[in-house]
Amino acid sequence: MQLNDYPLDMQRCYIDYASYAYTTQDIVYHWKKERPIQIKDGLRQSLPSFLLSDVRTGNCTSVTNTGKPLHSCLRTIIELKREFSYYLLQLYIPSFMLVAVSWVSFW
Repeated sequence: MQLNDYPLDMQRCYIDYASYAYTTQDIVYHWKKERPIQIKDGLRQSLPSFLLSDVRTGNCTSVTNTGKPLHSCLRTIIELKREFSYYLLQLYIPSFMLVAVSWVSFW
């Protein structure tokens, strides 16, 4: 994870699906042409601090240490953008209020 711009960052999650029992000579995986990835309804409620900005698919090949040839794999790239408003309401405003109340005691 790259947290350099937290909480204004965007994260990319790479997910590879492969069968290491079969090589590319045995099987080659392909995504469906229409809607290769279906997004669950209600995803917004289960990830309130993130916004799903993009989902991409692709094909890849992978190599293992077993000495066998290449293996076919499917790659999914999920881009999640952090919702700043969530962190503003959950982190920044409560922290500011706590500091402001503590300063009142010195006044």
